[in-house]
Amino acid sequence: MVTPVSAVTPASTATPASIPAAMVTPVPTVTPSATVTPSATVTPSAMVNPASAVTPAADHRKKTLLAARKKTTCCFCCKPILRKNLKTHIERQHKEKSSDITANHHLNSVCVDGKRGIFAVSRSFKATAHYIHAQKCTWGSHRHVSCQLETCNRAYDNALPSGLLEFDCVHVRSLAFSPVTTTPAVSLDDGVLTEMLENKWLSQNSVAECLTRKLAADDQGSPLSVVVNFENEQGYIYFSVFEPHISLYSRFGRVMVHYDNSDNSLNCPCSEPWTFCPHKAISKWHLHQLRPDFFVQNMDCQEDSSDAPMEDYAPMEDDAPPVEDDAPVEDDAHPEHGLLYPPEGKALVEMVDYLISHKALPANLPRNSISSVDMPRHLVPKENFCHKCPGKVPLSGAIAICKNAKIVSVTGIVEGITTYCKLCVTCNTFYRYQEWTDGLHNFNDGVILTHHFCLFLRNSVQNHTAVASAVAALQATNKDKYPDHDCILHGYLHFEALSAHEYSFSCASCGNHPPVVIMDLHKKGVLSVPMSDLKEPPSDFNGEVDMEDFWHSVSQEIICRGFVKSNAANPCVVSPSYHKWAPWIGPHTRASNMVFNKEYKKVKGSEGSNPLKQAEVDRLTTEVMDLKVISTFKG
Repeated sequence: MVTPVSAVTPASTATPASIPAAMVTPVPTVTPSATVTPSATVTPSAMVNPASAVTPAADHRKKTLLAARKKTTCCFCCKPILRKNLKTHIERQHKEKSSDITANHHLNSVCVDGKRGIFAVSRSFKATAHYIHAQKCTWGSHRHVSCQLETCNRAYDNALPSGLLEFDCVHVRSLAFSPVTTTPAVSLDDGVLTEMLENKWLSQNSVAECLTRKLAADDQGSPLSVVVNFENEQGYIYFSVFEPHISLYSRFGRVMVHYDNSDNSLNCPCSEPWTFCPHKAISKWHLHQLRPDFFVQNMDCQEDSSDAPMEDYAPMEDDAPPVEDDAPVEDDAHPEHGLLYPPEGKALVEMVDYLISHKALPANLPRNSISSVDMPRHLVPKENFCHKCPGKVPLSGAIAICKNAKIVSVTGIVEGITTYCKLCVTCNTFYRYQEWTDGLHNFNDGVILTHHFCLFLRNSVQNHTAVASAVAALQATNKDKYPDHDCILHGYLHFEALSAHEYSFSCASCGNHPPVVIMDLHKKGVLSVPMSDLKEPPSDFNGEVDMEDFWHSVSQEIICRGFVKSNAANPCVVSPSYHKWAPWIGPHTRASNMVFNKEYKKVKGSEGSNPLKQAEVDRLTTEVMDLKVISTFKG
């Protein structure tokens, strides 16, 4: 059997060498009858020509592969290079080569504890100056060489099995060029600490903790605080503070605290922002002793937030849990003392009496307190010392109560307000924000009313418009959601209970002392209480009631509503009774504070009346009604 092969045409054999092979297209033909002979040959040009050997499908595949070979530009040398080779190019050509540590090239360091060989060394050559601790103690019985960074510690662990006993990280090697300090460490003065306590720059608890840490540092022979770079490089000042307990953030018994000049704050790795930290208090003590100009006069005591901005107030404890906007706020205000805010029982009554005696609003409010535009975001009480304890006993730092309080005004609602309180750790008395000079009235630490809004409600009531109707009109006008109407009503009554009121009644003929005073009846103020619920007065009750004492108790009940969730838990609640209920008569109209209450005699008279006489009155009334009906029909 003869296998057919392709025969080459004479044109393919006569192709001159001067003509390119790509211009010659051989046409393969198949001749079934052709016989393969030894003399049948194929020209070399037909065997080597690639154009004749590549099919259209193969040519398309080749174009696809070439398109995938994309190029990019190196970001360092701006040379074009294949994208897949970019990483290797950067590692080989532009990788940073570590230089040897020499006297002219090393990390800045300073010795903070010469007894234990602890140094503060810069973390890297570049970026912002940040200091860490490293230890190189090659003398004594406790020899230890280590670094604070975990990456360096892993390098030490890998070097030991490899036999590299002389391995040291770049931080430890830089310690050989640390300058020798001949001046002893600065000893913090207790008098400076007492001055900070008097000026409310530190609380009493913080001062006690600082003194305890100082005694522990003296016992171990370590400096309490060492300034690493007091030159304030790049806006930071670092303090190496003594820490008696070894932990993850204090591997060598010291903690690095840094002061940030940009936001005037202290930061420590042992605590989250806005939380209490003894290292920050010690750093603040050290900073005040060396540079008292860093402190401002309006900086308040911040026991649990030493890293807070010095010109502002900050929450003292962890963030308070979310509370209802219209309910009184309760929070573990001071858990280390086992106290809760708001207080209860006798402590709450004393707190209410303090508000009445020290935080009462004048009858005529100043104009600037009514039309206040700038509303503070942090409402902190201005008390610095306890009014009950003898001497000047400082209060604690500002303790956060509610971080989502609302300011209710005529123009709308302002949200995101934080309210605070303070505590006297000696007598456990709380002080909350109730400063009327700011144009705000604190109702329950969650709802704050502006004086303008309260006066608007007062004028609405005097013009026969209910509080709920006035609030509904404002809500529809401002397109804003106001708190519950009952909450605003109680807040407005709270404002009136703390306000002084003028009584200018005077008769044209009798003056301030008329012989008879007729009081009008307001049906909205009448109590619908069953007669059976009223207890009988004491046997020795003669009808005289102290009017000032009665209305003071009413004010106490209204003010207490800003601290309790319901009136059932109100320790100052006033129940209707015969022997303690009095009208209000102005101080210039009455002869004394004692007035007469004869209502109980009316009840006794009705109970002792003759039933036959009462029946006669009922019969006569029925007869009169019948006569009216008959006369109507006759007409």
